[in-house]
Amino acid sequence: MKDSEQAVLAGMLQSAEDAAPVDAVEAVTGVIATALNALGVSLLIADLSGRALVRLTHQPAGGGAGRRHGEEEAEVLPFDGGPYEEVLRQQTPRVVPGDGTWSVLAPVTDRGEAIGLLEIDLPDEPDGDVVKRIAHAAHALAFVVIANRRHTDLFEWGQRTTPFSLSAEIQRRLLPASFTCEGGAFTLSGWLEPAASVGGDTFDYSLARNVLHLSVTDAMGHGVASALTATSAWAACATPAGAAPPWSPRPRRPTGPSRSTPTYAARTSPPCWAA
Repeated sequence: MKDSEQAVLAGMLQSAEDAAPVDAVEAVTGVIATALNALGVSLLIADLSGRALVRLTHQPAGGGAGRRHGEEEAEVLPFDGGPYEEVLRQQTPRVVPGDGTWSVLAPVTDRGEAIGLLEIDLPDEPDGDVVKRIAHAAHALAFVVIANRRHTDLFEWGQRTTPFSLSAEIQRRLLPASFTCEGGAFTLSGWLEPAASVGGDTFDYSLARNVLHLSVTDAMGHGVASALTATSAWAACATPAGAAPPWSPRPRRPTGPSRSTPTYAARTSPPCWAA
């Protein structure tokens, strides 16, 4: 980098702060491109199925081959066992030689949540120091994405390569913001399959100072009624920190017309950190 790493990171954060949420990633990648004299910089986000990456671009004129929503375009790159998939799964940067250029792929991850990849095209082969700095920039980019996706649907729209059913839409609102949490003394991860059509099955977690709370709900069926029943069970378990929890570790079966909803809650604390 021609600029110091600290100056680049400071520029990234300032550009994200100055830009609108929908423009934050583009502003940040512009800072990275300038610092590296890069030929191109892209953020590829992981889709909700866990089987592809999606490159988001802003193309007011249109004409691209990807999915479009207004002036936004999403190009889907299915996993094929190649370097993109390997970097996302192994969480290690990789240099990929091209036709007279080099691409650096670095994981964009925070606390184990694999948000996507930072793809940087360079005119010269990068050394180990440049790759390390790109990895640090990718980590900082994860915070930019997390901070700005609260204010726009752009990132979630890009991640949805498959249309969601109504029950799955309801269910998704009950899930934690991140499916993975690396907490130092523990690592917690959850997943739902198929992501676009499940209804009534949820999980959640919350970390206190010395206690990890977990819950898993399995409402009978897979339609809208099951999703709504799971919503009631989830609300019964969702208690702000410091308040007396209305649930116990035993399965709960709320009453209702032919609907059973076992909700399993657990809590664990060090040194075992195991439910």
